Amino acid sequence: MSWIGCTGGRTKITITPEGNVLICEYLRDPFFIVGNIRKDDLWNLWKNSYVLNFFRNLNKLEGKCTTCKYLGICKGGCRAMAYLTYGSIYAPDPLCWYRSDRGRVIYE
Repeated sequence: MSWIGCTGGRTKITITPEGNVLICEYLRDPFFIVGNIRKDDLWNLWKNSYVLNFFRNLNKLEGKCTTCKYLGICKGGCRAMAYLTYGSIYAPDPLCWYRSDRGRVIYE
């Protein structure tokens, strides 16, 4: 299975032309600015950023994700979609791929 869910802050980041490091290209709110590569060491940001560690915390997911048996695969889906739709990065992904009637086809 190659789907690993949201890759923002886990396997990729976004760097703007100004040097700002973002969790995801869709999350441009100032809270989601991890740092700036013109001032900060990128590796240090990746390993020690409060914002990235806050974002990576799956224990705070809300709603159906908390009991879903596929959480280990999807990691809660797209956190940007959750934030842009519900105002919380811990809300369920509104475009969740899992539906009980077809979950087996997608994930198994």
